Amino acid sequence: NQHIRRFGLLILPAILAGGVAQINLLIDTIFASLLSPGSPTWLYVSDRLIQFPLGVFAIAIGTVLLPNLTQHFANENLLEFKSTLMKGIKLVIFIGIPSSMGLAIFGYQILEMLFQRGAFNANDVMMANLGLQMFTIGLPFFMLMKVLVPCFFAQQNTKTPLYVAILSLLINIILNYLFAFYLGFGHYGLALGSSLAAVVSVMILLMILSFEKLIFISLDFIKFIFKISFATSLMVLYLLAVTDLVNFSIFNGMFYVISILLVICVAALIFLLASYVLGIRPKDLYQ
Repeated sequence: NQHIRRFGLLILPAILAGGVAQINLLIDTIFASLLSPGSPTWLYVSDRLIQFPLGVFAIAIGTVLLPNLTQHFANENLLEFKSTLMKGIKLVIFIGIPSSMGLAIFGYQILEMLFQRGAFNANDVMMANLGLQMFTIGLPFFMLMKVLVPCFFAQQNTKTPLYVAILSLLINIILNYLFAFYLGFGHYGLALGSSLAAVVSVMILLMILSFEKLIFISLDFIKFIFKISFATSLMVLYLLAVTDLVNFSIFNGMFYVISILLVICVAALIFLLASYVLGIRPKDLYQ
């Protein structure tokens, strides 16, 4: 059947393109096994924290976007297609930038709360946090990938994301060797390599979409980025003050968990209130 064959031709590259992140993580793990003992665990633990905003928000946004983008493209409604895509990008940036900065500053305390017990000691937390710092560089770009790739799928173009995914894979392998072994960064060099590979992939996808006139960086979008950056800066100042003034290691048990969660909730509230005061409304992001 012609339609089944076409479906097969479209779905196979899509499966490979969608799974490249897992392949990259597998390659990182293989490289980490060649480093000092504990490196695979440190890398895995830091990746778990990155997967929370990525899995809960970015993948959900991309999943919701795909049928809407497909419908707009099939109906040749390019204005709605562009508008929907841009709102998806804005929503991911709105979540991704503060998540990245929050984990970069407060990640050590979160790792300590979640994992420091038994054989996983304070040194392991510190080493895992080094990997987390490097992963946070790429977090907004990991998240953007989940929005940009469905944009190509909606056009029944699964080959372009596949080619970009293969390029990302090659860049990741090269940077892994360069940072982890040649420059001696160790396991956090692997995380840095993954982040930079994601940055390159997103830049390429954005350039392709811009060339196809499906995305346009307007003055309003630049203003939006500045507003998000300012709101994130206020959140960062709060987190820096808290980490400087409060010694969380003196807490224990449920009180320790509650104190960490309270800091995170207040940080999120500061960001949301600052964003609202600066004029960012829900309709700008997803309506």
